[in-house]
Amino acid sequence: MQFPLVHVSWALADNAGRPACDAFFRDIFGARTVYEMLITPETESYGFDREESLMLIGDTMVIPIARPGRRSGRFTSG
Repeated sequence: MQFPLVHVSWALADNAGRPACDAFFRDIFGARTVYEMLITPETESYGFDREESLMLIGDTMVIPIARPGRRSGRFTSG
């Protein structure tokens, strides 16, 4: 079994920018999405407040992710 060599988190301003960022990694680097966490009524009830994708570029995991606390158009404190 071969494990990824690198894990990179790519910070985004908010969830709205994630699809374009995912498309950038797919189009430019040939990344493939292997897991995606979306906000749904169920996940929101668990307190998840951002969406993220786990993408692979060769042996590198890239996760375009919005910063925590982004919910309903404003940041929460804490």
